Amino acid sequence: MYCNNCGSKIEHGSKYCDNCGVRISYSGPLSSATGFLIGYGLIVKRYLTGRVLIVGGAILIAIFAGYKLWSSYEQAQSLLASQQQTLLTAQDEIKNLADSASTSAAMVRQEAAEASSSEALAKQAQAEVVTAAGATADVSLSSTLLKETMSRVVQVTCVTDTEISTGSGDVQGTNSGSWVVYTDLHVLDPASTNQRCEIGLPQPPTYTASETYPVTITEVGDDYPDVDFAELTPNDPTEQFQPYALSACTPNQINIGDEVTVFGYPADGGNSLTVTNGIVSGIVSTAYGYIYKTSANIDEGNSGGLALDDNSKCGIGMPTWAVEGKFEGLGYIQSWDMITNAGDL
Repeated sequence: MYCNNCGSKIEHGSKYCDNCGVRISYSGPLSSATGFLIGYGLIVKRYLTGRVLIVGGAILIAIFAGYKLWSSYEQAQSLLASQQQTLLTAQDEIKNLADSASTSAAMVRQEAAEASSSEALAKQAQAEVVTAAGATADVSLSSTLLKETMSRVVQVTCVTDTEISTGSGDVQGTNSGSWVVYTDLHVLDPASTNQRCEIGLPQPPTYTASETYPVTITEVGDDYPDVDFAELTPNDPTEQFQPYALSACTPNQINIGDEVTVFGYPADGGNSLTVTNGIVSGIVSTAYGYIYKTSANIDEGNSGGLALDDNSKCGIGMPTWAVEGKFEGLGYIQSWDMITNAGDL
């Protein structure tokens, strides 16, 4: 006979299966054919059970693998969607930047066109400025006037026991040909009682102050430092000078924006005359008259030189000092009107 549980052959009369330990129930004798069929059925059952387990395991593995693949697919889709959104956002930003750059470029072109138009209008307006007689106004100095002016601006050098000071001065001639030199008092040493001064007349074509004469200090201003003025008389000069071709400016002849030409000997310019240009950039009122600010380059050696108003063709006065700002210097011109009002002329 055979075990109903595992199909193993068991001895007749056994109470338990030697193979699986299941209790044996007897319902009567079985034929050999019946026992065989039972055993064969059990073998088939075991075989099918193993196959079911294998197939089930394979199915579970397939399901797990499919789940993992689906999760990876969803993550990839999510990442792709995020990257696509980032790309769309970047494209929008690039488009906005391009639109902004296009707008800025258009504005720059418009401003450049307006500036060019304004410059053209300014040039046209300048060209169309006319005098009361109807002639075109000329704000430049003629070569003849420049040469005459340059020949009259001298270098001043004063020596004391302790120092040497240099500056500029301008020749004032008379109908008889005699002449004196006007300069700033601070070019000299106002406190010194023992100083020797000389002037150097410029010689063309380089206008180097090489023709020198000792001078006598014949007058100093009483209102120094409010009015900075001194007069020097050369000792036995051989040159003669007539009165200057340009008269002194009156206050109503000088306006902010007028072109200015300054003559002098800046400290870093050696002993050759230097000519600089600028405009009247401001006016300062004092108790004696006006001091004019200018954008023309003025160094300490220019003090006592000469400044001309190119528009009105007249003498403004003498450069007196310079103030160095953060970016550039600002020069000051003491007017002839101011020196006259102080009683020094």
